[in-house]
Amino acid sequence: MIRILTLVGLLAIPAAAVDFSLAGKWKATFEQAWYGDKPAPVQVEHFNFEIQDAPKLNASLPSYSYHDANVTGTVTVGVKPVSSHVTTQAISGLLIGAIVKNAKSADGTVARPGSLTLEGYIVSQQQYGAWVQKNKGGLPPSDAGEVELEVSGNALQGYTLTGVMRSGETCPDSHAVPSMFRDVLGEFGRGVPALWSIHVTMKKQ
Repeated sequence: MIRILTLVGLLAIPAAAVDFSLAGKWKATFEQAWYGDKPAPVQVEHFNFEIQDAPKLNASLPSYSYHDANVTGTVTVGVKPVSSHVTTQAISGLLIGAIVKNAKSADGTVARPGSLTLEGYIVSQQQYGAWVQKNKGGLPPSDAGEVELEVSGNALQGYTLTGVMRSGETCPDSHAVPSMFRDVLGEFGRGVPALWSIHVTMKKQ
């Protein structure tokens, strides 16, 4: 009975009011910066996260593939030490991502069964151009940033993204998983702490 009422409710809502895509601008409701593998005494000075193109959420992939990525967007995060007036641009670039079901990360993290995760790399304009020229192929750049954000919510009440965004620079003496093995292993990411990372929760604007 509840399922029938839910279906009737969905049909009664104008199509424009039901959103099955992550495309759009996002606002952070929680953010914490890390430096290496520890929380950093800095403030997140400016934050921009926008998904410009994304498929419907039911078009998820079984694992992340740089070749099959179909989510694009922009990411910019600036941080400022509490005792300073200087802002450091910790993370900046273009997002090349995908929506993955039951995601597995190279750092050993396994998503909840049935969950969806936005996984992707943050690349420069030049790296993005090279990716497009190769017909969206090749391997992810070794110095690309990373995005791992679990999707929660629904089309009626809105979506939330929760997880971490990492800079392209890794902590000194860290050994990353080589790019050539990432697709083979079916595990996303370098598997080592980034120089800067932002733990964040976002709501779609």
